[in-house]
Amino acid sequence: MRQGFARPLVESAMLATLSAVLMLLAFYVPVIGTVIGFVSPLPVALAVLRHGGKWGVLASIVGALVLIPLMGWVSAAALWIGFGWVGLVFGWSVRRGYRYTAVLLLTAASVVAGALAGFLATYLISGLTPLDLFDQMLEAYKAGMELAKSIAGDSPQLNQLLEIITNRDLLLRLVPGYFVLAGVFMSYINIEVMRMILPRFGYSLDPLPPFRRWVFPEAVAWLGLSGFVAIVLLRNRPELEALTIIAQNVYSVASIFGTLEVFSLTAFYLFRTGFSKIMVGLAMLLLFNLSSMSPLLSLLIPIFGMMDMLLDFRHLKLGANKRIL
Repeated sequence: MRQGFARPLVESAMLATLSAVLMLLAFYVPVIGTVIGFVSPLPVALAVLRHGGKWGVLASIVGALVLIPLMGWVSAAALWIGFGWVGLVFGWSVRRGYRYTAVLLLTAASVVAGALAGFLATYLISGLTPLDLFDQMLEAYKAGMELAKSIAGDSPQLNQLLEIITNRDLLLRLVPGYFVLAGVFMSYINIEVMRMILPRFGYSLDPLPPFRRWVFPEAVAWLGLSGFVAIVLLRNRPELEALTIIAQNVYSVASIFGTLEVFSLTAFYLFRTGFSKIMVGLAMLLLFNLSSMSPLLSLLIPIFGMMDMLLDFRHLKLGANKRIL
């Protein structure tokens, strides 16, 4: 019994120390710290995989306690939620044998929780509210767009596009949707990085299908199309502004998946006709550029992607293993 207790205790303590070191590096080291942040949840995840959830929780808490004398309890708690919590969720879902997409969704929820904790910590430390942070990021975003405009040249279409994507009120309305998308994107990167390291420790997670075979669920299309119709019907109903904001966020999230569906569809047929990976990559870059510069295409491409989710132009739904979800 003592030997059975000693091994997980020692390993969890070592993983807790490693977790604290990685979180410190991710917090204080510029540039490289961002990369380290993607593997920071791994020690806690390994503790869960090797010895179960209670040892993972213990390792994550000990790692956070080590950080308190170095950076204060507020920052330590924010890092624990941002990295330790993500590691717990990732390790638990992999240990349970969940599919990639289930692991992705659960990890995305934990990433969003970590980001909210980060906002709370920022407010407690500096007094900056989320709205203040949004305004600061918007100013930096506008500066970047002005730089892009100076490089690309002046044109009426570009000016119209920049006016839309830097509209403060519109962006503020869409914060919830983009917040969720950011959580999914960050969790995808986290999972891909950790998935490459897991085999070194005797664990594995099956990857997603190749990008050209990605097929999103029909529910995404129905939600997106319903959101689009609601936006059109409610545009002259200011008394229903709350419903309009909900519809805008639903459509904004679904439109990203619709755009990915079109990119996947295009790659599928380009590969099928014999184009090389380089040519397909160039075609993807061209399509991205066209969709970014043309307001009409930026509207039509997501809707076409939603139609593919419903009509399955590639006939991939005949095999359930070909679906991304």
